[in-house]
Amino acid sequence: MHRTRVLTLALAVTSALALAACGDKDATTAAPAASTPASTAAASTVASDKHLCASVQKIGDDLKDDLVKMSNDSADPKPGTFTTILNGLSDKVTAEAFSAGDSAVALAARQLAAEAANAAKDPDPVAAAGSAGFEKAGNDLTAACKTVGVTVYF
Repeated sequence: MHRTRVLTLALAVTSALALAACGDKDATTAAPAASTPASTAAASTVASDKHLCASVQKIGDDLKDDLVKMSNDSADPKPGTFTTILNGLSDKVTAEAFSAGDSAVALAARQLAAEAANAAKDPDPVAAAGSAGFEKAGNDLTAACKTVGVTVYF
């Protein structure tokens, strides 16, 4: 596997992870109490989305570091290594977004996790991670996080 493909995958995974960090919990899963103003519920949702964005960005950064370490090794990484990294991305982002409700951030994070899982199953995980679907999921997560005031790169 060529180092340029490793770098491409690293950038794709990093972008995806950064976007996936856009929202850990979504307060919209529980209706606010009658005495709770709507603005308080909205603020809570934004805060939990910000937390999810930050979490996914951290997951992405950690996996990017793993990819950079692999690319610095003298031997070309094996496809199984990329499969492991993509499965890790999927599992970690899914765990973060599991109970995050139905906010745009949570939905985008789940989509990114699903794309990572699909790419991990592909015989050529590097090419799959560069697919239009994976890129769209990353862009959607980046956009969703931006709407809650968090800049992520996926």
